Amino acid sequence: MSKGILGRVPNLMADLIKLVRRSHEFWIFMAFLVVSILFWCAQTLKESTTFDVEYKLSIDNIPNSVILTSEIPSTVTVSLSGKGFSILGQLMRNKRRIVHIDFLSLPQVNECVNIDLNTWRKVLAKVLPNEVTVVNVNPSPLELYISKGKHKQLPVICATKVATAKDHVLLGINLNPQYVNVYAPDVIFDTLTSVYTEGRIFNNVEDTLDVSVALQKITGVKFVPDSVSIQLCVDLLATRTMQVPIITENVPSGKIVRTFPTMAEVTFSVSTALYNTIKSSDFVVAVDYQSLSSLDAKCKVILRKKPQVVSSVEINPKQVEYLIEQ
Repeated sequence: MSKGILGRVPNLMADLIKLVRRSHEFWIFMAFLVVSILFWCAQTLKESTTFDVEYKLSIDNIPNSVILTSEIPSTVTVSLSGKGFSILGQLMRNKRRIVHIDFLSLPQVNECVNIDLNTWRKVLAKVLPNEVTVVNVNPSPLELYISKGKHKQLPVICATKVATAKDHVLLGINLNPQYVNVYAPDVIFDTLTSVYTEGRIFNNVEDTLDVSVALQKITGVKFVPDSVSIQLCVDLLATRTMQVPIITENVPSGKIVRTFPTMAEVTFSVSTALYNTIKSSDFVVAVDYQSLSSLDAKCKVILRKKPQVVSSVEINPKQVEYLIEQ
């Protein structure tokens, strides 16, 4: 057995030498690859290039009497052009990358401050090396609408759509708050009469639902608060039947119209919460004398009045016999 192992030693040594040679060749290849990549990077960084850099935006020195009614972006994207080494050096030196804009230095026209590309370039020139230029800034131009504190309260209108589940009914929609404070430049301020919520859609609602919905945004307008709580009051439907007396109408003086039967069954759907609040006196069913014909032995029973909270109203019988007495 020992002779067998000794006999395999030369083969094992040969395999080990091959592995070392292959590893040596592999590391030589990797060294050349790294050198090539570094050479390519060096050549690339020497050339002019365009690179997008994201900067945080800070609007400074806003007077206490001024309210910005526009939404300020938290960041801006700046397209820089220059030698790769210059841009790379700028990124490494300025890791925080914040753009500070002095509000008091911005031109104001009709309660609107416009930050155009030239303004961006002047501001960024303070933090960029001379060999790096600003090609573009997004968003640009940036329009900021302002208000001098003038505001008014406007009613909130719910623009949501609600579809209840089967055998359920929407009792109402409650908004909180019902009014919001609105800040805007005068040119916009005088045109506003109400505020709308976002057009949300709720399907298959089968129970009371409380949600928070944002207000529809308007350029240059600020809402306080900018969202409202909406309560969708939904209840289960129940069916109820009541006996309601049949009345006569438009009967000439000296005549009497008698119906057979004198009562009608009124069947309707109502929410369980309002089930016991409905009375027979809330309904009016009638026979109209002017619709009577001597050729017909029966006349139609008409529903003249019903509560707004009921639905699917049916009358039985739909026609009754009648007798006219002088």
